[in-house]
Amino acid sequence: MESDSHTTATPPEPLFRGEEVFSLISKLADKIVASGEISSDTVILSIANGGIDLGNLLRRLLEKLTGSQLSYGIVETSFHRDDIGSRPIPIVAHPTDIPVSIDGKTLILVDDVIASGRTIRAAINEIFDLGRPEKILLAVLLDRGNRRLPFQPDFLADHIFVPPNSVLKVLIDEEDPSGHQIQLQSQ
Repeated sequence: MESDSHTTATPPEPLFRGEEVFSLISKLADKIVASGEISSDTVILSIANGGIDLGNLLRRLLEKLTGSQLSYGIVETSFHRDDIGSRPIPIVAHPTDIPVSIDGKTLILVDDVIASGRTIRAAINEIFDLGRPEKILLAVLLDRGNRRLPFQPDFLADHIFVPPNSVLKVLIDEEDPSGHQIQLQSQ
């Protein structure tokens, strides 16, 4: 029996696992701490959906490294994207939830992967709909290149080459670090 190559999905290929992923996250946290940007006015904001688990884990690491209690929130970008017609709103959407005022604060915007820059632009638009921060810094685990907008991470764990027809998936297991995984999936 012949298989139809158009309907067969390529299984994801693990690129990093467990401790390797945690090492990348720790590297990102160390860079943020070394910058001196953590203070009582710092708010960690995760971009939904990819940055939520990463941002929460990163916040906990930063609190442990600095001894500071950091505010945390989630930014939903779906309604601000310029490519919404080709990239529908996800079925499971996390609404923007920032439990503190962002006016005059330093925000560290967290996402798992940066590519074109469209998600970052959308996140910044959402943030400015809610208030006027003093500064927004971008922390990203992996940069896959292919930028279309002029956004560069202030804090970056690593660059990785990913073919244009592939997707990076970052899976963070907050309960068990051995479950962390970064996968490459061909589309």
